[in-house]
Amino acid sequence: MGGIDTTGVAPISNDDTYATLGYLWSGVRSAIERQREPSTDTFSLPLSFQVACAGGGSGSYQGTLAGTRANGAGTANLNVTATLTDCRFSDTRAVTTITASGVAVTGTIAIVNDAWDAINLHMIATTVTVNGVSCPGGIDVMLTGTSPSARPVSTGTACGRTGAVALP
Repeated sequence: MGGIDTTGVAPISNDDTYATLGYLWSGVRSAIERQREPSTDTFSLPLSFQVACAGGGSGSYQGTLAGTRANGAGTANLNVTATLTDCRFSDTRAVTTITASGVAVTGTIAIVNDAWDAINLHMIATTVTVNGVSCPGGIDVMLTGTSPSARPVSTGTACGRTGAVALP
């Protein structure tokens, strides 16, 4: 993986772009992980998660995880929409504030041995503000990984930067 492109001049730093992608993904992951494996072979599980914006603001994720399985294997289709409003959080370097409405995450999650497995998801957010600065081009990335709980790789464009990076 080459990381996020640093050749262009973007108003959002690499660190803030990475933090934004990681934070948006962590909400999706939390919504998925709140739902354990389906108890029936055909299922539609509601997903709902309120983001813990440690420094203030608000955020929520709503959607469904629906699919089929047989003998412990199958596929679920994920459809989640998120909204974050002045959601402030801090990592080891700085406080980051994100506002994003209509963040859409869609795609598939495999079921293997009655557990969530490989992910292939598309995350799109056309209107994103990071620390009061508009994120040019928004976010349009593919998230792939061995399971929702594993570190996925984000490939695509985020805040004017293109590349592939493993998310926290």
